Amino acid sequence: MPTLAVIEGFAIGGGLAIAAACDLRIATPGSCLGVPIARTLGNCLSIANYARLVAALGASRAKRMLLLAENLSAEEALAAGFLSEIVEAGELDRRVGELCSRLVSMPPSPCA
Repeated sequence: MPTLAVIEGFAIGGGLAIAAACDLRIATPGSCLGVPIARTLGNCLSIANYARLVAALGASRAKRMLLLAENLSAEEALAAGFLSEIVEAGELDRRVGELCSRLVSMPPSPCA
C-alpha cells in the first residue's frame, strides 16, 4: 500500500526517518528537514535509514546533511527529489485529499 508523508514545519531526526520510509512526500514552504546526529554523542542511524536517505537525496547531499548536521529547506529537498511537491499551508489538506483520492482509485494490490 502506498504511503504519503505530509510535512508541515520540522521533520528532524525520527520525523525525517519516517518521511524517508514513505513512498510520496509533500511539504509546506518553510519546512525544514534534517538529522543532526553529528551534534550528539553516541547517536546514529540504522543502515536501513541511511540507505533510504542516500536513495532519496543522493549520496553527497545525504553525507553533507549527516556529517555537518545541516538541515535542508523544503526547496532543496524538492530539488533533490526527496519531496514530490511543496504546497502552501492553506492548501495542504485539500492537496492531501486529492492525492489520497487518486491513490485509492488505483487497482487494489494483489496481496490485499
